[in-house]
Amino acid sequence: MPKALCQTIGTWCRLAVWLTGRGITTLSACTTQVVGEYGEHVRDSGAARITVHSVLSSLTRLWVFDQLSGHPSGIGCPPWEMEGVEDYLPPATPGGENATEAIAEQTMGPLLVWAIRTVEDFSDDILAAWAEPQPAA
Repeated sequence: MPKALCQTIGTWCRLAVWLTGRGITTLSACTTQVVGEYGEHVRDSGAARITVHSVLSSLTRLWVFDQLSGHPSGIGCPPWEMEGVEDYLPPATPGGENATEAIAEQTMGPLLVWAIRTVEDFSDDILAAWAEPQPAA
């Protein structure tokens, strides 16, 4: 929890630095369009997809907290909350589960049939061999 909190606050600080560099000094001047531009800036920064998603989530939290505040500053709603987040994320990179195309059904079907047949035809022999005493090493 403390690590996530530090990361979120760090994201807010980096937003503030970015806004200040553009002459924006209040959150009320940070419109939905400006938040979207910052989202694109983060997307194009070269950061990993999961990192960018975390930053965007932190920015959404800032907007939600502002909405719940007794004195909202008026920061704009992040556009990914209305449009979806995909356009604000870098392309997915292969390397995780399901990164490789699935084996075709025409190939998988016969493989499964042979696997089942192997188990059914040879399981008794395999189990009997396993149960035999092993010679001492």
